[in-house]
Amino acid sequence: MFHFGFSYVGLVFLCMLLIPNFIWTKKKPLGYEEASLKENKFLLALERIGEVLVSVLLLIFKDFNIDPNRLSALPLLVLAFVLMICYEFYWIRYFI
Repeated sequence: MFHFGFSYVGLVFLCMLLIPNFIWTKKKPLGYEEASLKENKFLLALERIGEVLVSVLLLIFKDFNIDPNRLSALPLLVLAFVLMICYEFYWIRYFI
């Protein structure tokens, strides 16, 4: 099922996910600190736990890498990449 090993595809996705967030930390919107105090702490904790788990799982399972023996999974990987590109465009639009 899942095989331990380094996933270069996971690393690419993780970088695409984290780079806009790092930029956002430098350019937070005005008034964000006050608004963040009103966030639900339970949901915030679940979000952080999910971020850590996804980050770790993306990197430690080599099943996410492109495998010539499993080309049936390639369309799903392409779809995930297209959705990640859309995510990047929304961040660019947000920063502009």
